[in-house]
Amino acid sequence: MRAIRTFFAVNLSVEVVRAITSAQRTARQRCAEAGWEIKWLAPPNLHLIMRYLGDVSQAIAPPIKEELSEVVSAFPPILLHSCGVRLIDEPGGEESPRALVVNVTDETGGLQRLHSALNDPLKELGFKPSEAALECHVVVARASKAGSQPIEELLADLREQDFGVCFARELVFYRSDVCAPKGEYARLWHISFEGQAERGDQVETPAAGDDPDTAPLPAPESPSVEERADTDTLTEPPVEA
Repeated sequence: MRAIRTFFAVNLSVEVVRAITSAQRTARQRCAEAGWEIKWLAPPNLHLIMRYLGDVSQAIAPPIKEELSEVVSAFPPILLHSCGVRLIDEPGGEESPRALVVNVTDETGGLQRLHSALNDPLKELGFKPSEAALECHVVVARASKAGSQPIEELLADLREQDFGVCFARELVFYRSDVCAPKGEYARLWHISFEGQAERGDQVETPAAGDDPDTAPLPAPESPSVEERADTDTLTEPPVEA
């Protein structure tokens, strides 16, 4: 059975993702005019990476879910605030592209605790514990060639841009097909956060009708041909067992 490249992630709400993609359209035009060569991620690919597992056998995907279910499901939904855009250097040295990211804050520390809690169950399956701290951001683009003007200047008004708050409600296990023409991420399974927040971690829940995960949203805009040409895509998720 062939190996698949996999990772864990949590997703933002539709409304927050739409706010980010609106900023992407603004940034796309400015960066193109300044000569930057950038690959922009499509809306379904805008998620917060919790941990990369690398290449694993397809046969181990169900046991991973079984091993993690009890630990992950005990976590309550985690309130996330997405705010501000910045450019970072990704691991890999000077040859690696720089990433444009949206900062994500988690006042309760739930994401960091979840990140640490994955270590023991995954160790039982033969994976090494992750010693690095979780990077709380969402990659929205990767720049392979700099333009005539620093991107920090081009996007100065987006440094403090508020994209909204939402609850992370599940951990998702994705397959990444880096050999596909545009890169594809397929959702393999998820585990919902079903726990109750501890007294010190309780946050104010949005009023009925105001929850970013459930409020009615306008119909999404269809990307232009030019936008589709330089945007990564997402495969349709298979039906989960």
